[in-house]
Amino acid sequence: GDGSLASAGGGKILQVVNVIYSSSTSTTSTSTSAYADTGLTASLTTTAADSKVLCLYTQSAAKQTTSGNYNNGVGVKLLQDIDSGGYSAVTTRTTYWGYAVETTSRWRMGSASGSHLSATQSSSGTVVSYKTQYNLYNGDGNSVTVYAQSDGDDSSMTLFEVGA
Repeated sequence: GDGSLASAGGGKILQVVNVIYSSSTSTTSTSTSAYADTGLTASLTTTAADSKVLCLYTQSAAKQTTSGNYNNGVGVKLLQDIDSGGYSAVTTRTTYWGYAVETTSRWRMGSASGSHLSATQSSSGTVVSYKTQYNLYNGDGNSVTVYAQSDGDDSSMTLFEVGA
């Protein structure tokens, strides 16, 4: 307002950690299953006080069904851990993949993406970790198999330390 320029501050990217994960895992059931680790994890140790950690992730998934299986899908959950205090869920998504045409066996692949910005970390040296979990959502009672990282579809996670 007075014509003077203020010095820039805050919002600087201090470090980046990127992980790509490709090992496939699967579960098969006739009912909704419990969440299980996908194997996609990343950790970052903060370098500055009062910084935050931004997590961006893309979790690949697939389902294999038989004809008539419409009401099922893959759930993906993002969990966060601060200084080994225990993981807790910060986001949950369920993706429903149905079909208009019945055949004997169908594959449907896709991904769930999301982000999370951590609370401000009060000191440097704080270890902020994230991981994804997946489950089979099954609303029709037929046998369904869901996969994480199936057939070369990698999952990825990128952590950014954002300075105050």
